[in-house]
Amino acid sequence: MSNASGEMHKTRIISELKGFIRKLLQDPKILEQSLIVARARLKEGAEQGKNEQAVLAIIANEISDTTSIHIPEDPAEHSDADKLFLELLKDVVEEEESSEPIEGDYDGEYSLNASESTFGWSGAKIV
Repeated sequence: MSNASGEMHKTRIISELKGFIRKLLQDPKILEQSLIVARARLKEGAEQGKNEQAVLAIIANEISDTTSIHIPEDPAEHSDADKLFLELLKDVVEEEESSEPIEGDYDGEYSLNASESTFGWSGAKIV
């Protein structure tokens, strides 16, 4: 890829991401709905032994059906922004799953105090 075409590619990707982020800021429910879809379909895909690309395609289709975000049905037509969004959804869900405490590991409640920008365990007691 020549330097000029590389710069044009970067400019196109940045423009696409700006438009996508703008949509997310205008309708925050898109993120909530997208995470709900991703959690359900990734869990379902793992239980059924589906490959990652097939699961991401299912997630993309369901997000397109339930939000104002349009991701092409054919994964070959996914833009760089589409691919990045789907990968980030997968990463966030995997991080959530890996950070979930194992039942019986603690006795207390987890709380986030947004006004102080701090978080911690209240009444935590390792069992």
